[in-house]
Amino acid sequence: MFATVASLYIARAVRKIPYWITLPTSLLIALAIGYTEAGDFLVLSRIFVFLPFFLLGLYSELPTTY
Repeated sequence: MFATVASLYIARAVRKIPYWITLPTSLLIALAIGYTEAGDFLVLSRIFVFLPFFLLGLYSELPTTY
């Protein structure tokens, strides 16, 4: 539940930042978080490892059909 709420707040924070800044930065964070011990605290490793994929989905503008 915490990871979902954190992802929504991250989405609000990075929506106005260009993708060419956030995607490489999130990829570096995802790679760096694997070398730290932050994974045991508040599922931070899960949030940051999947962050590049979340941002790809956020920035992709596929047409929606209803």
